[in-house]
Amino acid sequence: MLSGLGRVTEILASQLQIYTRLLEAAKNKRDQVIANRVDLLEQTLQEEIELLSQIEELEAERSVVMMSVCDALGIDPEEATLTLLAEKLPEDQSARLLELRDSILSTLDELSSLSQVNERLIRDSLRLINYSLGLYFPDDNDSIYDSGTSGGQLTKEKHKGLFDAKA
Repeated sequence: MLSGLGRVTEILASQLQIYTRLLEAAKNKRDQVIANRVDLLEQTLQEEIELLSQIEELEAERSVVMMSVCDALGIDPEEATLTLLAEKLPEDQSARLLELRDSILSTLDELSSLSQVNERLIRDSLRLINYSLGLYFPDDNDSIYDSGTSGGQLTKEKHKGLFDAKA
């Protein structure tokens, strides 16, 4: 049981490191969107995909190890939480487990907030690009894909062009 508990703690520490790296990548993404660095943005997105894959692997392993720890402690795996697990452990192990939990939750909250900011920045950038293209290339016959308001439907937008197309 102690080896399983030690492994759960190691996995949580590894997940915290990866979530911290994801948070840093999200901050970089925000700066890259603002600076219009599409080349760096692509690299950052690839890094995020790799980190999320690592998180997924660790989460699968944590789930398996938690099952054995729950069996050893007599806890129903369906109702197991880190708080419940910490209540059944000695104080030093309990404190470390709760510290990791709190750090992960804090990092995830910050990551969620930053992701919302990035989403708004990207959406605004796409609107500006669409508007700018409409100024230069007014084409009343073509449709433009809009993933936002019409739920991914094709919409027709008419723009008055900056230049007279007949000139």
